[in-house]
Amino acid sequence: MNDLSAPLSTVFRGAPRRLRATVFLSLAAVLAFGAAGAARAASVGGLYTASTPVQNQSAAIRDQAFSRDLAAVFVKVSGNPDAAQVAALSQVLQNPGKLIVEYRYRKAPASAGGGLELRARFDPKAVDEALAGAGQAIWGRDRPTVIAWVLTPSGILSDDPGSPVAVAMRQDAKARGLPFVLPLMDLTDRQKVSAFDIRTRFLSALRSASKRYDAQAFLIGNVTYTDGGVDSRWTLAFGNSKAPFELTAASPQAAASKGVGRAATLLAQQLAYQPGSGASGALLLVVDGIGSLRDEVKVERIAAGVQGVSGVSLAGVSGHTVRYRVDYSGVPADFGRALALSGSLSQAARPVLASPGSSAAAPVSNLPELRFHYGP
Repeated sequence: MNDLSAPLSTVFRGAPRRLRATVFLSLAAVLAFGAAGAARAASVGGLYTASTPVQNQSAAIRDQAFSRDLAAVFVKVSGNPDAAQVAALSQVLQNPGKLIVEYRYRKAPASAGGGLELRARFDPKAVDEALAGAGQAIWGRDRPTVIAWVLTPSGILSDDPGSPVAVAMRQDAKARGLPFVLPLMDLTDRQKVSAFDIRTRFLSALRSASKRYDAQAFLIGNVTYTDGGVDSRWTLAFGNSKAPFELTAASPQAAASKGVGRAATLLAQQLAYQPGSGASGALLLVVDGIGSLRDEVKVERIAAGVQGVSGVSLAGVSGHTVRYRVDYSGVPADFGRALALSGSLSQAARPVLASPGSSAAAPVSNLPELRFHYGP
């Protein structure tokens, strides 16, 4: 494993600035669904912590609560709503105490009905290993913020703590570990967004209005009453892609909650990391737009922070293009999607070309190559 603590300035001390570039085969269509060029992810906390109501502090009740808490953590970390039903994980749930770091009792908030609840924190490494052993993906802490533009029978949904629909959506987003915001629907929003825009999925208007909320994904919903309950039509827009889906429910609250859950599942399916699925265990990251050693260090740190990366090392420099060898145990496309969420890296619009007369510091071959542009 490479020592990532040493700055790249040390590597370049006394070395020529221009090094030979080597041409590699490119991995195409890396960001099929999640091509969110300048998206900035939110770092989600509490993924390995969960709380559940309890009647008392007896050992039997406590063990049941531990199982429910761990099941909730499996769902949050994997992004799979059915993770707790996977056979291998069901076995782990029979003895959840082995994964617990700490737990405590506390009074539940009034919004949750008060009473007593048990809060447990689980070992991240142990949870990840359990998920990997069960063939489940792991969705890291960096996740896109989702803003919901929802047209309900009462009008456009706003960030109102007194709204049952808004409360239901927030609760489900929290349970799924999804960064989530609702529009204020103040004068600024009302001037930019209308019910017609939501009903017709007018993304241009919704994207413009969403800039103030720093959101990267858009959940657009239209909830209507029917004779048998509630119908809802949804579209999840992320990057250049849209995923439409329809849901039925007994109430607007239930429909909205289901909409958030489906959005979380769709995002996790595209952004979660599959441990141990890489063929070679390494890839080549080619980044243009690098103007200084500060930029090089920042890109290195972004790459090193992606879940599944065990090391990043310099492979070569050619003008403003830098190549890094990345030791990664997952699918290269997963790594590419994670980079796109950094906000500083976007998929290169055209191939990165070698500069004439340049030289190579450490030729790397037979590795999948991802090409990005750096733009802080």
